[in-house]
Amino acid sequence: MNRHPEIGRMAGAVLGLLVAGAPAWCGAGMRPFQPATKRVTVPVQYPSLPPPQNVAAALLPVDLPLDGLVRYFPRGGIDCDGQRFSWWARMGGRVVRNDAAYFPGFWQTNDRIIAMLQSIGVGTAPVCSGEDIWARAAAVWVWLRDHARPGPSYGYGSPDRWPSLDEMAAMYERFGTVPWYACFSRAHLFATLLGSVGIPADHVAIASAHYPYDNENGYAQHTYVALRVDRRWYYLDPSYVNTLAELPPYGQRASYGLRAGCQYSYPYEAVVLPGSSLDTVPMLYAAPPAP
Repeated sequence: MNRHPEIGRMAGAVLGLLVAGAPAWCGAGMRPFQPATKRVTVPVQYPSLPPPQNVAAALLPVDLPLDGLVRYFPRGGIDCDGQRFSWWARMGGRVVRNDAAYFPGFWQTNDRIIAMLQSIGVGTAPVCSGEDIWARAAAVWVWLRDHARPGPSYGYGSPDRWPSLDEMAAMYERFGTVPWYACFSRAHLFATLLGSVGIPADHVAIASAHYPYDNENGYAQHTYVALRVDRRWYYLDPSYVNTLAELPPYGQRASYGLRAGCQYSYPYEAVVLPGSSLDTVPMLYAAPPAP
């Protein structure tokens, strides 16, 4: 199908104004997806560019059970190895960028942070190849399986932000474990560590999608991680680490989610890491092929 090179950003600007944000929930019984004390107001970004000649020809409609008709547009970029690639981006998707609230002290380093990251066993030097990125993600997955535990929230984080990398390291230094809670807490810990072991910020995001929790009250929100490997976006749900002991080898890489019926491939929101240039919400594999 014919696509105008500027289609994506104009389309996002038009429909971004028409799409209202869904309430944030995680789990049956409509429990908040994160502690009420950690609710913060964050900016939302929508891509925008001059109008294209033929909008409709470039759009991919997807009829979702919980969100209804959603449209995707082709988005292009340059990967860390200098190669151009493209993906499907959600029109009206919310991109949240608030480092102070979600990733405080992300670039900080000290002896206990270094010790915690060294315990993952893959180093922190920047990597770019898909094989290296997948290997780092697989190592973090196993580390979470062995060291992430539900625990009390007191003395950890702050009422107006999520825990910093240093606070995570302090808990690990003291107890040999790092606490996590509901789905957003798990995704936040996973994404923070992925960005701290050398995976480029543009390759990681915290994604949120809808899933049904009963037939009467509609749907809830579930939060997980989006990871780009070899120019393809996958979803990885860290809530799955106690069931799936380790990720498969690079040659057998795939997406993994825990909640039946969750629209994992079609997140409506992405929280991006510090330094990321990601400005749209990508469709995640397995999904229609790249544009």
